[in-house]
Amino acid sequence: MSDIPNTGYITINKDGVFVGGKTATTYREGNIGFLGKVKENFAEIQRENPGIQELHVGAFDTAGFFAKPGNPSGNFGKYAWCRVKLFDGRFGDWVFGIQYSFSTDCASFGALYCTTHVCNNFSMRLAVLNAVLNMKNKQKEQYKTISVIKAGSYRITIEKNKQK
Repeated sequence: MSDIPNTGYITINKDGVFVGGKTATTYREGNIGFLGKVKENFAEIQRENPGIQELHVGAFDTAGFFAKPGNPSGNFGKYAWCRVKLFDGRFGDWVFGIQYSFSTDCASFGALYCTTHVCNNFSMRLAVLNAVLNMKNKQKEQYKTISVIKAGSYRITIEKNKQK
């Protein structure tokens, strides 16, 4: 569901951690755990994928399958979901992370779980960063390779813009 208000999830960006556009240490009336590690993980994600502006993490009542896109309800629950926002304004899909025993645990530790798994788990990283990867592929598809010239340690590629 793309119309979940920003008060319904945690936003992580280069400037910190936010809920509803305001700097936050709490989410859904619980403390956001390991804020320093969450920020550190996001910095690593952004360093490797500079097209990412934000990572959103929510504790929703909609179940899903690990590292698969879905449509969380936006209602508070025990299932952690995350997505990216790109600098060009596009959003990635919401991707399911994990089920916690309690909603409060999901609210407290979902951001740590999601940022850690986007950094360290190939399946999760691929699913969440799919929007960025598609953007890179679209940029590459704008040109058709006409010729490649190799001379010593140099390689020159001649490409034609596919757009008229």
